[in-house]
Amino acid sequence: MALFQDLRSYQISDRNNLDKLKLQIYDLIINDKVGSFSQLLNELKENKISLNKEFLKEAFNLFKKINWGCFYKLDPELFHKLWDELVLKNESYPEFGDLKKYTMISEIYVSIMDIHGYTKFCEETKRNLSLLKRLDQFVNNEVTKCAEHYKVLGFRERGDEILLIGADVEQILAATFEVINLFSKSNDISSYLGVKSDFYLPAFNVSAGIAGGQPTIPLIITENGELSGYLLNMAARLQTRANTLSPDKTKVIVEQYIYYNYNKITKKNYDILKNLLFFDNGEIEFKGVKVKTYEAYVYTLESQYKSYIKDLLLALQSAIKENQWQSNVFNCLCELVIQTAKSLPQFNEELCLNNQKFTINNNWIINEFTQMMRLYNNENNYEKVIEKLRNVSEIIMNLNSFDKLVTEYCYNILKVYEIPFVLYKNFLEKYINENKSKLLTLEEKRVSDYFEAIKKRYYEIMDNLNQSKELKDKKKIYWGKAIELVRDKMRFNIYSGKK
Repeated sequence: MALFQDLRSYQISDRNNLDKLKLQIYDLIINDKVGSFSQLLNELKENKISLNKEFLKEAFNLFKKINWGCFYKLDPELFHKLWDELVLKNESYPEFGDLKKYTMISEIYVSIMDIHGYTKFCEETKRNLSLLKRLDQFVNNEVTKCAEHYKVLGFRERGDEILLIGADVEQILAATFEVINLFSKSNDISSYLGVKSDFYLPAFNVSAGIAGGQPTIPLIITENGELSGYLLNMAARLQTRANTLSPDKTKVIVEQYIYYNYNKITKKNYDILKNLLFFDNGEIEFKGVKVKTYEAYVYTLESQYKSYIKDLLLALQSAIKENQWQSNVFNCLCELVIQTAKSLPQFNEELCLNNQKFTINNNWIINEFTQMMRLYNNENNYEKVIEKLRNVSEIIMNLNSFDKLVTEYCYNILKVYEIPFVLYKNFLEKYINENKSKLLTLEEKRVSDYFEAIKKRYYEIMDNLNQSKELKDKKKIYWGKAIELVRDKMRFNIYSGKK
């Protein structure tokens, strides 16, 4: 069906008719009667109507503004890589076209960023509506400028969320860190207020997740021009992960393809990335899929400790992957925690747990894990090891000064070890009960027979036995037996997302 009624009757040489035609085209676009811009161009071509490029560009910009959603600023000059990836170009006018609604992309990246504390700051300023409006203008305009400098689309999403879309891994990383730098310092917004003012937007921390670079992943663009599908979900999960690991500091988490593709680049182009490093964060799981992740960060003195622990973290991840739960995982964990405590800046942090106040510092953590290694390797005292690991994990989870990723490994490895520990205790108690005459004195035998009545004394005896030389070898055998029986259930996962 033709878009225009009696199109052939227009005499283009007649200025009035030409103006009417242009108005009709605008009216059709505004009233959503044009399904695609190529449809409009083809209709004009079939009816042998030639309109100047200037008008067609104006009409195209209007069409994009109404139909392309977050992609409305996309153009072939500024965003040529994105244009090639996302736009189905018109054969006659390659500078015009239509958004692909579903495509297998060769290379595209999404960065989702959250400005910590911005919503709270706006709440505190909510009585001044004019100021709130200027704040929004500042955020929207400056984020767009930061992104466009690196040929990346950038815009404000819901609340304090920012979305960046690019077609080059170096550009998306550079744009992300440019936005982080923008918010890392207080900003003078007097130019947005229209009057001279001493008002400054305070500095904010930012959490970011970057996904993309995987050519087999489909990209979905909705009818309203909104991005949807796996890429957006993955970037959102990674941003949530960054926020979990560092709720009060800036952190950027990326998936493995960002890391691989960036390291393929032989000549780096942007100064903002000259000190960029990656820290292996291991695998996380969401929606049944395991994803290899990395932290992308710019080197600072505060982050220096990561270079000292990265190999130990890789060793721990390898031990977990190889199911070395009896021989290697625990030692790798202890070595990682000890080195982290040694490498971090010195801290003294006061905690209150279970109505008890105490101070924790680097040396306390080093001593606790050194003791645990001795208990595990020299004494086979697995009861004490599990008890200590429970207590210490709870403590360091409440520390602001300790690395959150290392803390997470402590907690999750404890949960895995608790599975065979139940069996191990049963094995050991059965052996002791069957060999009381060999292991216990007469008094101890009577006490153990009345275990339920005098439980406290019983556990004291068990603790003494666990430290005895007579049981040392047996305990190691039973510990190994327990692990072997439940090895298939011993799965280590760091989960990200909704349960």
